[in-house]
Amino acid sequence: MLNPHPLPQWLPPSPKGRRNPPKEFLKREEPSPFGRGRGLNGWRVRVFVFFAIFSFFLATIVFAKIDLFVEPAAGRKPILDAINSASHSIRLECYMLTDFNISHALRKAAKRGLDVRVILDAAPGGDKRLADNSLAKLSSAGVRVRTGNPDFPFTHEKALVIDNEKAFIMTLNLSKAAFGKNREFGVITDYSDDVMAIKEIFESDWDRSDVRVGDNYLVYSPGNARTKILSLIDSAAKKLEIYNEELQDKEIEEHLLGAIKRGCEVRLILPPLKGKNDPNMTGEERLLAGGVKINVLNKPYVHAKMILADGRQAFVGSQNFSATSLDRNRELGILVDSSSAIKTLEETFTTDWQKSQPLAVAR
Repeated sequence: MLNPHPLPQWLPPSPKGRRNPPKEFLKREEPSPFGRGRGLNGWRVRVFVFFAIFSFFLATIVFAKIDLFVEPAAGRKPILDAINSASHSIRLECYMLTDFNISHALRKAAKRGLDVRVILDAAPGGDKRLADNSLAKLSSAGVRVRTGNPDFPFTHEKALVIDNEKAFIMTLNLSKAAFGKNREFGVITDYSDDVMAIKEIFESDWDRSDVRVGDNYLVYSPGNARTKILSLIDSAAKKLEIYNEELQDKEIEEHLLGAIKRGCEVRLILPPLKGKNDPNMTGEERLLAGGVKINVLNKPYVHAKMILADGRQAFVGSQNFSATSLDRNRELGILVDSSSAIKTLEETFTTDWQKSQPLAVAR
């Protein structure tokens, strides 16, 4: 059969019997709108493309930022401003939503055409009616709602994603007490890796599927929470300043005592005692005996979960010091090293420490 596309007869045969074009033929190039692939113009194009890509990533790093707000001083404003400024989507995963103003803002966002989705724990505080009432109100306004994945004992995360561009990682539930009576912290990030990972966690919980995000600043349960929190504690060389509501995990206690042994000062602020059967009592006594300084703050109520190591890096999130919280619940936190955020955390802790009482006196 004849070759339908014969090579020109002027091409000399190759060693294998094929015809190779002369060098002049091989050098022919189609004109490019960006200049020729070789020579000065092509070089300029490649340099331009490289610097355009580099500039894009540099801008992402330089202009992305971490902000921190403190409750009860900040009130609802940071969250309401974010919801009201959203242009196309809102994702909220939270243990509890009982605050009228936040619920109203979410309903308004849905009515103006935004894609609003909310996941709440099925029975916050053991009361299923709280979730049912909150979800029914949101659903009536067009918000798509769902209870947390039943694979978790609790959906205790408190996170908000706005337009896939900004995320809030918080210690606070969206309740009246959080904005008026509690010590709470909220981290706001627009680092794309953080934002997209938080969205990925939301989507997996919405779909009831597994998730494993990359190695970034997020601290999530079930997942990397125990490892990252222990690593932060172990990284401290001089001091640890901590807020937590629960003290019921032996491994955390062991690492805090390890910090004392290597010469760190460890200070811990807890909420008021819960009577003679306080579940924190065993951990408190063990840490006190090992040299940890523990104070009790009456007002504002300590609902925050925060660890500050050497005034250089901090954890802020929803995780309590308990096995359920660290290993089984859906929880979310973040590691922060922004100088402004660290300064605010350190100043707030110092103020609260001065206002608090030693545990021995509080008893």
